[in-house]
Amino acid sequence: MTTSKTDTSERKLSRRAIERIIAHYPDIGEEQLHRLFDYFRLEASSGDVARIATNPRIRPQYRQLCRDHRIDRLRSVDRLFGVVAAVLAAVSLVSLTAGS
Repeated sequence: MTTSKTDTSERKLSRRAIERIIAHYPDIGEEQLHRLFDYFRLEASSGDVARIATNPRIRPQYRQLCRDHRIDRLRSVDRLFGVVAAVLAAVSLVSLTAGS
């Protein structure tokens, strides 16, 4: 799968719009807050989130947003995958040591 230059520039524009909203956090309206939720839940790639999180101009506001609304927490699917992987690793370890 390739990403076109247009997709990349649209992502950049979208990320910059989100950064402008975050710069004003917590003094934003409900509509802007929901736009942030939608962006992080549906649009943002891990690279987008990393760029936002490491932007020194908005780092304090971003951290407060994350604390207030648990933005940077693992999603349920990610947690479930982690639990399943840990259980499989434990079962494999037990079966390896039992077979020795």
